[in-house]
Amino acid sequence: MPEVRGIVERALKTAFPEGIPQDDDAYDSCTDWNESQLRQLAELFGEFERYNGILTNRLGQFIAKNDPSVFDPDDQAVPVREASANQADAGELLARLIQVLDPGELTEIQRIAWTARHYEASIMNGGHWRHFINSGERDQSQIINALRQIGAGEQAELLAQAVSRVPQGLSMSAAFEQWLEGADISGLEDLDAAFFACGVSLEEHLIRYLSEHPEEFN
Repeated sequence: MPEVRGIVERALKTAFPEGIPQDDDAYDSCTDWNESQLRQLAELFGEFERYNGILTNRLGQFIAKNDPSVFDPDDQAVPVREASANQADAGELLARLIQVLDPGELTEIQRIAWTARHYEASIMNGGHWRHFINSGERDQSQIINALRQIGAGEQAELLAQAVSRVPQGLSMSAAFEQWLEGADISGLEDLDAAFFACGVSLEEHLIRYLSEHPEEFN
């Protein structure tokens, strides 16, 4: 993943312009970053964040390819044939879907699934505040509509409530800056808990949606 490597290399040069310290004492003395470094690291964090799901999937693929014994054979997804084949197929399709960086390359039906999948991934990685950071200035009404399109009405209502508490949403830079200043930017824990308590999980809604459009996901 050369893009991720480039981000990490720039982050290391920003954090440690004289080189990475070789012992703990030297390391501690080099992490008192100035405002310019903090802002650059915040921007790099934003660039890196979009690759989180992709990096996890690629790592799993790498391990499976180089040391298959790490995984229980019963847990491995079978090759994708069509979306309605079984849940393992759907799981593989969802993993591939989140690796798409440009939703403009997708059809409308695929884009709806992509949007809902990214919302789910954000919640799993840190709740609704993480979702606002990841989605930046995206129109939240489009995401809410995508959730409703796949039948995830409960989740759509939770996101609508979260938006009402943070009307303007949060760009990554704004959220990170508030975090650096010690501000509480969570305050959505009850909605996070409600997300996990939904009668039908978002993943189940997505799997059903894929099965309803096999011609779009094969």
